[in-house]
Amino acid sequence: MQESFMSDLIPKEPEEEKETDSTILNDSMDTDFSISQFNNPGNIEAGIGFDGEIKGEGYGENKRFIKFATPQLGIRALKMDLTTKLKRFNGDLAAMINQYAPPSENDTGQYLKVVQQYAGIKDKYTEADINNITKGFIIMENKRELADKYIKLMES
Repeated sequence: MQESFMSDLIPKEPEEEKETDSTILNDSMDTDFSISQFNNPGNIEAGIGFDGEIKGEGYGENKRFIKFATPQLGIRALKMDLTTKLKRFNGDLAAMINQYAPPSENDTGQYLKVVQQYAGIKDKYTEADINNITKGFIIMENKRELADKYIKLMES
């Protein structure tokens, strides 16, 4: 028997193993309330205080990653974070990735290749590239089905 729509709105307890925003999907984006349980397309860590952050709630080991009230607020926070890093590293995409997704935790070479598929290959990136950079980061931080939902929301 299929669960009702309202059951998708009830927060679920995280599983024992490390869980990311890419592990929980809702069947529909039509409600615009939640694409996933966490609404954090960039797996942004706690401590920055973005608008829409649900205080005291998070996921992952030690609730390392924050939960957002809506997917739009999660996307907004990711764009803001990436814009800050873009300016900090003077448009150097590889340096941005190394800080955002350090080589100790990620394959930064693969990360760079994927983001460049969306943003192109350039010596220096600008704020005009931020939407495409964000899409690449979303692809790297989520399972494909969830990433596609976030990107579709960005484009609507």
